[in-house]
Amino acid sequence: MCKSRLQNLVSNADRRRMAEPEVLDAEVWLAGVVQRWLVLRPDVSHQFDVAEKRGRPWLAVDATLDQALTNLLNNAADANPENIAIRLDWQSESVVIDIRDHGPGVAMSIADQLGETFISTKSKGMGIGLF
Repeated sequence: MCKSRLQNLVSNADRRRMAEPEVLDAEVWLAGVVQRWLVLRPDVSHQFDVAEKRGRPWLAVDATLDQALTNLLNNAADANPENIAIRLDWQSESVVIDIRDHGPGVAMSIADQLGETFISTKSKGMGIGLF
């Protein structure tokens, strides 16, 4: 059962990767992702800041980016749901989304492995959220 669910997740991810990304205003998109996430995590307090710059940040977005950002926000909330700082910044060719929590941090012994599959600091985590 678990194997078939994981295969289904991989299959859905492959289909989403093949979909053409949509270019959106990064500030509007990020605000929407954060609002949808807050519905699921009403226990969280947060601050959302946008850099004061000329022009608008544009970002190519698909469903996998929404899910990846939601995973990172959930990881931050799991570490410490108080005062999560979310900041949007950009340059001419890049958009930076910075998420900061006040949790205990990750042990240096596994920090270099984060982003690989099946590396987790959670007792029930599968290590695929950041991956």
